[in-house]
Amino acid sequence: MTEGRAEPILPSRDLEETRQFYQRLGFTSWWGGKGPWEYEIVSRGNLVVHFFLESALAPDANDTSCYWRVDDADRLYAEFSALQLPVRGIPRLTAPADQPWGMREFTMVDPSGNLLRIGHDTPASPDEERQHSLHAIRERLQAGENAFDPAPLIEVMADDVVLMVPNEPVKVGKAECAGFIRDVLAHQQEWFDRHITYVSEEVAIRGNTAFDRGTFSFTVVVKHDGSKIAPTGKYLWLYERTAADEWKMSRVVVSLDDPPENAGS
Repeated sequence: MTEGRAEPILPSRDLEETRQFYQRLGFTSWWGGKGPWEYEIVSRGNLVVHFFLESALAPDANDTSCYWRVDDADRLYAEFSALQLPVRGIPRLTAPADQPWGMREFTMVDPSGNLLRIGHDTPASPDEERQHSLHAIRERLQAGENAFDPAPLIEVMADDVVLMVPNEPVKVGKAECAGFIRDVLAHQQEWFDRHITYVSEEVAIRGNTAFDRGTFSFTVVVKHDGSKIAPTGKYLWLYERTAADEWKMSRVVVSLDDPPENAGS
């Protein structure tokens, strides 16, 4: 089954004015004013826009808009610039700019006041891609813990990893840390139903070093009596980037929050 496409339907205060405006932008009019209805469709390649007549429309009060996702917003802007539209007023055209949501966009307002935002995806920077990989690691670690599977945790450990967790001696080196993780998860799986959630508050990269800092919460239900606790805490994970551009966890620091003062009262 072939997926369809969305085609926006916008108001027009004057269909002939709208038709001429979009034809100057390289669009083709489907009806050319000869249809038996007060309606027009214009298209340019895969960009298709419908217009219905709204004679009483005030362009400066029109809050209708749509988005065109294109392959190259800069090229389309350069073509539209031939109309020499102003950057203020109606109609208008603004220059492309990179946006924090990962798009390069420009805007155009047509004579009826419709806002068209036009953009293309911008490739992530190397640091953004590496940050994404750190978020993905956290998701894998969380899934591994909740499945009582030590493999994802061990896989990401550096050879010289150091593990510092509450009420336990410091573990040094991958072999010792891996053994500890295996034992802890096996014990928990035998005695508890447990689910943990990590919430990152900061992920940062400094050259070949990175860290993930945040909080965690988990529910623990004792299997033999059904009693439940819900501890919370904080974590700080330090990473080193390898020659293969992979992140390996070098230091793990975990702390538990103190229980509320009225706990158990």
